[in-house]
Amino acid sequence: MAGADFNNYLANVINLSDVYGVNYNNAGTTCGTADNDGDGVTEANDPDDNNPCVPNPAFATCDQDNDGLTNQEEASIGTNPTNPDTDGDGINDGTEVTNGSNPLDPCSPNATPGICDTDADGDGVPSVSDPDDNNPCVPNPLAGLCDQDNDGLNNNQEATNGTNPTDPDTDDDGINDGIGNNTVGLIIEPGSGLHLFRM
Repeated sequence: MAGADFNNYLANVINLSDVYGVNYNNAGTTCGTADNDGDGVTEANDPDDNNPCVPNPAFATCDQDNDGLTNQEEASIGTNPTNPDTDGDGINDGTEVTNGSNPLDPCSPNATPGICDTDADGDGVPSVSDPDDNNPCVPNPLAGLCDQDNDGLNNNQEATNGTNPTDPDTDDDGINDGIGNNTVGLIIEPGSGLHLFRM
């Protein structure tokens, strides 16, 4: 058997790169200085040269949570590299990315009954992803049920009444829009000098 044939025979029987390092024939680099798994640790010092998570599970090319996304991919997407299901919807992050759904939205790809269909403050943001589900102004101060100017009228009521949702006294008459629009039978002519006092 000729030398080249013998080397091919050996390569088929055993993986010479496992025995001698990536560069078993010394062409170009010194044995043991390569980084087979791309984790920044040379083969000579890497306890598992086929696993980018060993010895450093936080390394960029590692898939720390085994969800199919590397730590680097998770960082760019915004998912948690230590939690395989960042949004808690029962579908791992890698599967969601592969299938085109949002791994940060528990209602994507499908609404989860009891999670995605509740909106306690009525602002249009599901309770599960609303940073303050008791305040219709969070996260969107333009939401219909939000009272941006604290005058007692929400944005929907201000639109119906033609008042400004960011000005508690739209007509500058000294009377809060919520009082002026909710007080039946009380009319004060502008410029009359009369004032309404509350106790």
